[in-house]
Amino acid sequence: MKKRNLLSTFDYELFLGSRSVGAENCVIQPTQLLDKVLTSFKTKGVFFVDTTYLLKLRELSAKHPSCAEDLKLISKQLVTLLDNGHYVFPHIHPHWLDAIYLPQQREFDLSNVQKYRFHYLSQEEKQKVFNGSMEVLQEILLRIHPHYKINAFRAGGWCIQPFSDFRPFFEKHRIEYDMSVISGLYQFSTAQQFDFTEAPRKPVYRFMQEVSKEDTNGSFIQLCGSVIDMPQNTDLLHRIHRKVINRTGQGREYGSGQGQTPAIVSSMKPVSSSGYDINEKGREFASLEKLGLFKLPAYLHHLKHHNYLHLISHPKMINRHQIYILRKMLESAYRNDHPETDYMNIASSYVSLN
Repeated sequence: MKKRNLLSTFDYELFLGSRSVGAENCVIQPTQLLDKVLTSFKTKGVFFVDTTYLLKLRELSAKHPSCAEDLKLISKQLVTLLDNGHYVFPHIHPHWLDAIYLPQQREFDLSNVQKYRFHYLSQEEKQKVFNGSMEVLQEILLRIHPHYKINAFRAGGWCIQPFSDFRPFFEKHRIEYDMSVISGLYQFSTAQQFDFTEAPRKPVYRFMQEVSKEDTNGSFIQLCGSVIDMPQNTDLLHRIHRKVINRTGQGREYGSGQGQTPAIVSSMKPVSSSGYDINEKGREFASLEKLGLFKLPAYLHHLKHHNYLHLISHPKMINRHQIYILRKMLESAYRNDHPETDYMNIASSYVSLN
């Protein structure tokens, strides 16, 4: 039997809209709970840290002790994640360049999305953001783990296109793995813009010039997010159940704040008609915050029949019930054998790493 591959990745970030509240509830507390569950099953998690947020905290630390405190707490947690066998990599949301700090509320205003995509930055800004992101992670992690390789990346909002913006930085910093693509998915809004409708319908592939085009000789490896077929009746039961757990308090997200509410750009169309909008009914990208008791069988069915499940989740959006569901999912996945959870081993089962 082919070994099953279970990849758990997390975007470690605050809410990215007009109210972006501090680190404790959005990242520190939920990540502690995730780490506890993952580590108890010896499951490796991949945490993509919003390094542009860290750069902003570092910039403001001398003036605002609250920013210095949050940066210290986050730095300590990131080292702990490595200590426990997980991975920590950069994740860039460039509109942090225009973030406004509100010290009395101890929160940020990130409502300006003119620089939401990396593509919107000047060349000088791109260098500042990407090189600074690598630098700030190295400062935090390599001091304790000097041999750790920062060799993977996820673009903020999955806005990895055009890849020509990123390729020079991938090559400079020896980034080999990307996890920004969900094959078939597209969205065009005033903030996010991505089109993966032409991406190979396979879990892992090599690429070079474009993230959506396979190149067997390419220098980079894409580990795609998974898409789950979700029957309408299952989704309905999930919604009813969620209303019930919301009344008990177990459905309340750990994080607080206001996310982006971008408008759809209807004039833009995907390059292929075989894809699907991110909000299309009947399927969903696999994510812990979308999971619940009634959806769990669909996720386990996908893992069993595809031997690959990649969850893309956000600690800020997770609730107590989903921590419980994560444990139940891992219990089921580990019942008969141990799935592979290390991203490099998963990649090597599909493509040559040489």
